[in-house]
Amino acid sequence: MRIVKPGQFGEEHWHLHSKPPGCTLVVLGKSEDGHSQKQCSTLMNSTSSEDTGIDVNDQSWKEGRRIVEFGILLSHVQYCKFCRLGPVPLTYRTVVGELQKGLGGYLYARCENPDCEQINRVPYGSMHRVSESRKGMPCFTAKTKLGTAMIDSLGGADRVNNFLSVLNLKPISQKNLKVMEKRAGDFVESVAKSSTEIAAKNSFQLEMEDIGYEESAEAQKAMGEEIDDLGISLLDDASPSIQKLLHQRTVMTPESERSELGQFKDSASILSSILKDKPHDRKKKRKAPHYNLKCKKRLMSEFPTKTRQGMSCAVDTAWHKRGFDSLTSHTFFMSKAKYGKKVVKTVVGHRTCGTCKWWQRNRPGQKIRKHRYVHNHTGSARLMESVSGVQGIKDLKDSGTPVEILEGDGDNTMISRIKHDLGITMKKRLDRNHVVKNVGK
Repeated sequence: MRIVKPGQFGEEHWHLHSKPPGCTLVVLGKSEDGHSQKQCSTLMNSTSSEDTGIDVNDQSWKEGRRIVEFGILLSHVQYCKFCRLGPVPLTYRTVVGELQKGLGGYLYARCENPDCEQINRVPYGSMHRVSESRKGMPCFTAKTKLGTAMIDSLGGADRVNNFLSVLNLKPISQKNLKVMEKRAGDFVESVAKSSTEIAAKNSFQLEMEDIGYEESAEAQKAMGEEIDDLGISLLDDASPSIQKLLHQRTVMTPESERSELGQFKDSASILSSILKDKPHDRKKKRKAPHYNLKCKKRLMSEFPTKTRQGMSCAVDTAWHKRGFDSLTSHTFFMSKAKYGKKVVKTVVGHRTCGTCKWWQRNRPGQKIRKHRYVHNHTGSARLMESVSGVQGIKDLKDSGTPVEILEGDGDNTMISRIKHDLGITMKKRLDRNHVVKNVGK
């Protein structure tokens, strides 16, 4: 790598430690002005399509449309990757070829430095790697986004290629589209799982805080004469003599020494004088700070509630096919509308595996290729609702967000199965939708 002054092609100074790993400097000879021409043998070989096996078309970049992210494109042409001079212009003279990779691709641009003239590979957009391994070429983000669109809106491979042909974009083979769809599906499932876990923790914490606040308000109403500066009062089992002495002190104290809430300004010293059987010295008293009895701060999560140990969720199951003969089911647990009405848990049930059935039908006797086995239910489709409910309750309990109240339809099969399998007694509430339907019937 040559070290030159910024913006100039100056005297040649080579540092062997700055060359890329595994690179060997090769002296190509002397130029007309007498300077030696040195290049990296590895980089020289990487620009040849015969040596690398990459099909680089010299004229394909002039036709068709491309999806380009300008921020990524310009960041790779700020300087040459070999001589560190730049920028590398993208013109008809410098662009020597293109390598298309579905919706992504690379442009090959030659450096204008006469002492370098190496070819730089410039990607069209951002890239990512599926695994943590650094082996192989990364995937373009646009291709993974296309797989997400296939799951969400576009549909199968034929529809995707029809859509791309209308936009004058290069079509993609069905095999590659299936790979994109599977890769995008893994990302979608991981994001959905993390988001539901966060929603479950937030909903559980908010509901427990509200319940704790209600318990505190009820306990405050049940309390007797409260001491504001200490935040306590006499217990219900206090001796009658102490209660009588405290009542006498309350009557004897002038109104000027009461706070706005009707409590003593120095009630702690009054209580201590009563217990020590000493007269209250008003000259030595210190003004106590004012405390508001109606504290609006919520209880912290480390203080558990007494009346409830779990949150309330609305649960229901949907089947892909009506008539209780479906091969798949989807069970959703949702928090209350007061806490965002978020999905806190999803359970998908499969009565069969499509890949296994295809191999048994079309390739009998052959070993089934490695795939994702999704079969997780044996039995009728009607039974999938209660089984999925038990699995969802168990997962929520293991994650630290237990459920105590279920809201749903009038079917109690799930409640009985939860009690039988997990030993948990759940409370059941009918939601408004099913109540209206039942009354209408």
